[in-house]
Amino acid sequence: MVELIYRSVVDIAQAIRRQEVSSEAVVRAYLTRIDAVNPKLNAVVQVKAEQAIAAAKEADTALSKGDIKGVLHGVPMTIKDSLDTAGVISTGGTQGRAHFIPEKDATVVARLKNAGAILMGKTNT
Repeated sequence: MVELIYRSVVDIAQAIRRQEVSSEAVVRAYLTRIDAVNPKLNAVVQVKAEQAIAAAKEADTALSKGDIKGVLHGVPMTIKDSLDTAGVISTGGTQGRAHFIPEKDATVVARLKNAGAILMGKTNT
């Protein structure tokens, strides 16, 4: 599964759609990698593991019924903390927004989610 995290987004999306790999397996592979390297890098400032796994399971169930949300169906992503994510703290790298939870996604985040991508967490700004 390690090599999975080094594949392109296109390859991962196609593998999920062809059911060669589950979205849940991909999400778990990335979460394992984050756990392994993030303590030294501090690249991911918020990990939403439980939510990402739940969303991946939903994506897998939908796919098994032939329901594909978009070209990124079931593909995990992280997003910079400078971009608002509904229901997830978005600090923009400032302490003044340490508790700010936006009600709606930034346009790019909404578009990625509408394409089927799954938010795993927020990355450092």
